[in-house]
Amino acid sequence: MRVSVPTSVFFLFTLFAVPGLSEAQTPAAQKPPAIKPEELANEWFIRLNELDDWFISYDGKEENQKVVDRFLELYADAAFHQVGPSATQIGPVIFHGKDAIRKWADDFSKRYVALNYRIEYKTRKEKPLQPFYVIQFPWGGTGASTQFEAIFTNRDDRRQYVVPGAVFFMFDEAGKIDSVRIYLLRDETTEIA
Repeated sequence: MRVSVPTSVFFLFTLFAVPGLSEAQTPAAQKPPAIKPEELANEWFIRLNELDDWFISYDGKEENQKVVDRFLELYADAAFHQVGPSATQIGPVIFHGKDAIRKWADDFSKRYVALNYRIEYKTRKEKPLQPFYVIQFPWGGTGASTQFEAIFTNRDDRRQYVVPGAVFFMFDEAGKIDSVRIYLLRDETTEIA
């Protein structure tokens, strides 16, 4: 006597009985797509430029919280954010943790308008490219760096400037910023008339 086994039962038996088969061939077990550090860095530029996209309410309250929160979503909890010295400080300025970075982003969003930080193009043989220099760290995570131009307008006097710079990112395995270092070449700052 021949017993008929439904195909679905046979498939399930094969799937779970054969070691390694279920892991290798099921879509759920496939690795997630690799995080591209150049895309993460590009998103940072987008959100940095959005820090001027806020308004003052009718009662005079500065409503920049949403853009600051969106910018901070890119950072790990214990991240480092390093910028150059200001007019009142000598040496690099390092912000550690989201609370400190929030303070920087809040101040930055209130100090400048018309933000346009943009990655510099390089062209060879009529082929333009915005280059990112990318690395995979041996301890996990990735890094990216690029050159950019910072165009900004002071909020108080409406004077507009352009300054070249470079930025260096370290991302953790989840794609959050672990560390970022921003260099602006202050000696090459030019006022735009």
